[in-house]
Amino acid sequence: MLKDYKVIILDEIHERHLTCDILLGVVKCLVQHRTDLKVILMSATINIQLFARYFHNCPVVQVPGRLFPITVQHIPVPKEELRSKSGRLSPAPYVRLLNLVDHKYPSSERGDLLIFLSGTAEISAVQEAAQQYADKNGNWIILPLHSTLALADQDKVFDYAPEKVRKCILSTNIAETSVTIDGCHMQKLKEFWISRASAEQ
Repeated sequence: MLKDYKVIILDEIHERHLTCDILLGVVKCLVQHRTDLKVILMSATINIQLFARYFHNCPVVQVPGRLFPITVQHIPVPKEELRSKSGRLSPAPYVRLLNLVDHKYPSSERGDLLIFLSGTAEISAVQEAAQQYADKNGNWIILPLHSTLALADQDKVFDYAPEKVRKCILSTNIAETSVTIDGCHMQKLKEFWISRASAEQ
């Protein structure tokens, strides 16, 4: 019954993976048997009422953060830009996204782009095509970000881009949970099913 522990902290609980939900069930049972045990559930985008009710209307502590207006746009992907029969990711929708940003926002307006991809193979495929676009266009810096990169290469995502140049960061979920990149005003999530709360974060 975890008698050596007085406090359990569960972070990012909005992600709602099966293992996380099972853990929440176990912790709920544990709390019923251990009245001295304190449980802290943390999330930037949690459904407060749902989790408070689940844990018998437990007290809620809210820490105000900075809120920014968010616009969600769904851009349909043309059939020819979907995955090929071999299953390889087509980088075309991502290059179209760079082009869309260039046409919608003046280059004088600051803001970088963060694209989540599922792994290094997908990052490499998109990086190659995006780099060709950036070389022609001249106002993008394309940067990969994943845990197998050298620390010096990972740190490049924190450098500010020159004036009238944007960064396009192609990342695994390392940028969702492990780092916060200043200047990323545009984000793109892709590749796997996630909870609504996780997507909104």
